[in-house]
Amino acid sequence: MVRAYEGVEPLTIGELWAIAISLRILLVDNLRRVAEEIVRSRAARQMADDFADSLLGLGKDSLRSRPHRCDGCRPRRSRRRRGSSSSSVCAIRTLP
Repeated sequence: MVRAYEGVEPLTIGELWAIAISLRILLVDNLRRVAEEIVRSRAARQMADDFADSLLGLGKDSLRSRPHRCDGCRPRRSRRRRGSSSSSVCAIRTLP
């Protein structure tokens, strides 16, 4: 990247510092976006677990309060289904 700019004229010390600072800012911004995705994924996973627990009668409110749909619910249900006992499979199969 730097060589393309220096092909015409060498960069000044200020311009070289600006490149390093810009790269740091981009790295921190990318890290922020990844962290936000992790937080959303964990929240969706927790919601799916709570919903499955309520279906299995392990939660406080059983089937009375169904949480709204989330993107992480379906994959999470399938992972829970793989490790579940035969008695819980019937409850999990009622899920859409």
